[in-house]
Amino acid sequence: MYGKLLCKTGQLAGKVFEFADEVSIGNTPENTIHLSSGIISARHARIFLDPKKNDFFLEDLGSYNGTKLDGKDVHGKKKLKESSFITLANTFEFIFQIVKGKQLPEKKEKAVPDEQQPVVARQPKPKAIADAPTPVDFAAKKEVAAPADGGNRTMLDFGFSPMPSIPEVTPQKKIEAPQKPSLPVPEQASGKREDAAATMFIDAGKFEEEMKKRAPAFQLEFTIPKGEKKSFALKEGENKVGRLSTSDISIEDVSMSRNHALVTVKTGTIKVKDLGSKNGTFVNDQQLASEVEITPDTPIRFGLVKAMVVRSSG
Repeated sequence: MYGKLLCKTGQLAGKVFEFADEVSIGNTPENTIHLSSGIISARHARIFLDPKKNDFFLEDLGSYNGTKLDGKDVHGKKKLKESSFITLANTFEFIFQIVKGKQLPEKKEKAVPDEQQPVVARQPKPKAIADAPTPVDFAAKKEVAAPADGGNRTMLDFGFSPMPSIPEVTPQKKIEAPQKPSLPVPEQASGKREDAAATMFIDAGKFEEEMKKRAPAFQLEFTIPKGEKKSFALKEGENKVGRLSTSDISIEDVSMSRNHALVTVKTGTIKVKDLGSKNGTFVNDQQLASEVEITPDTPIRFGLVKAMVVRSSG
């Protein structure tokens, strides 16, 4: 016996997942079924086989937007039946099926055909050097008499081929490597190096400002427990979130502390940190113990107030 999940809606619509004992669903890659959506929690739900009862069960893992079985909210674990209808975050729908009397088929790796095997290129044989002198067999050489004029015997007398003449090489003009241009040091009217350093510092500041202008803009969208929605533009740097009117982002809700959390934006990266709030700060339903980096569309909760960072449309 094994289980099958058919995805009906969303990014995995039409896909079928088969499993023998357990399958996990969430928005992180380590899950068996990975749904990359901000409304799905890191570990949203799981389906597992209870070997004692020989039945499959569905369990919600404390997800932020909930799990439903045949239209009813799941709290704890619920027994699955044939063709049970599963809904995650009111968006992703699955149909569960049980295959009885059969084992989960093993996946076989396809063999690579012979014509697809990698071909090793043959190295070409080195060519013979045309001007190389012919090897000499010293044993086969006969004694050569001294010249009649009393001079010395030469290499030609012993049968050696003359060495090939080496062509004269015209010396090439030496090419100098191009010199790297030295960067001029900015000078002020005073001519002091302190003034030049100050100018360079100002130029670096202008560069940083330009980079900040090019960085993507973000907004922090809130859903108040009463249903009201609010949106705040996030500035580059630190954005203090709390109940105080002096906060960068002020939300009047009893579940939020006066200085609740800090959202920091720096050249496209977003980080969230809890400031010792009474009711905590949560990312993907996980309470923060330290500062964490998040991506846009990641669910955040300040006390009971839900929020999400989104990219500005303008």
